[in-house]
Amino acid sequence: MAIETTKTTTQPHRNCSRQAEKWTSVSPCFKEAWALGQVAGLYIAGTFLAYSNPFIATVLLGLGMVQAGWLGHDYVHGRGPICDAMRYMPTLLNGHGVEWWSQKHSMHHVFTNEVGRCSLTLSNPS
Repeated sequence: MAIETTKTTTQPHRNCSRQAEKWTSVSPCFKEAWALGQVAGLYIAGTFLAYSNPFIATVLLGLGMVQAGWLGHDYVHGRGPICDAMRYMPTLLNGHGVEWWSQKHSMHHVFTNEVGRCSLTLSNPS
């Protein structure tokens, strides 16, 4: 008894992968604008809601500050014209200096999680 196999087409799968490639090959300028737009949107929405709903405003501003911090982390670590232009964005949005953060973060990379030496272990609550 022979088992018949039917050949299935992979055309839908190919279309999906082409669409996935299209979405993942977005220009770097668009990605940066999207990330900055998210941060700006959180800051604007939080500021707008500050008087009418302070709890939601606090959450939105907190999320905006976290996003700005991680985006600033990437800009300070990064190289290239976009990173050079945006290097002081965390100073403007979160109020901490790039030089202070860079020195503290560099020490963290040198002494990662070494008690008494890593800046992150020095700031843990007692």
